Amino acid sequence: PALKMRAMMNAPVLSVFTHDSIDIGEDGPTHQPIEQLSQIRSLVGLNVFRPANEVEMVAAYKFFVEQKKPTALVLTKSKLAKFEGVTLEDAEKGAYVIFETKTKPQIEIFATGKEVELAVNVAKELETIGARVISMPCESLFASQDKTYKSKIRVKSPILKVAIEASNDMMWHKYVGENGLLVNVTDYQTSGKGSEVYVNAGFSKENVLKQIAKKIK
Repeated sequence: PALKMRAMMNAPVLSVFTHDSIDIGEDGPTHQPIEQLSQIRSLVGLNVFRPANEVEMVAAYKFFVEQKKPTALVLTKSKLAKFEGVTLEDAEKGAYVIFETKTKPQIEIFATGKEVELAVNVAKELETIGARVISMPCESLFASQDKTYKSKIRVKSPILKVAIEASNDMMWHKYVGENGLLVNVTDYQTSGKGSEVYVNAGFSKENVLKQIAKKIK
């Protein structure tokens, strides 16, 4: 209710959510908020950021300070990978190309937060086919961009669209379509080491590549 009121009133309040998704494995399913990302994204007027690196984190805070709009940060306790070449200007767009194979991309991969590293590792194995990874720290911010920018970062006529996120947010169907591949979480996971729970839920390079191969076939 508090988040909804902030969004309705356009109140400049920063909400910080920690312990994102399933990687706090030892605490079990009661501490796996897989449904809450879709819940807060559904609040019209709330700008939800799920950063994948330090630049995206700075972009999110910069957005809040300058725009003075209701903002939520969804953060993980896990260590995040460092990516070369990421600029603040890119991150401020809400989505941008974080990696692309030398081969002309035929596969488009969306990811947020911790899953961006996984998406990049998957794309590196797809050099023969060609793949592009789009990091989307804030979907609502990307949706507000003009058509020119949107078409610039999207792959034209891809053979497959993929989205990787440790949530159950159906928002991704808007980007991958009926024939796309959504690697997500559809149920609460077991207790255990975060890294093991993460892989067990399907978030491994091997599993994603296997699903992509199956879809293409």
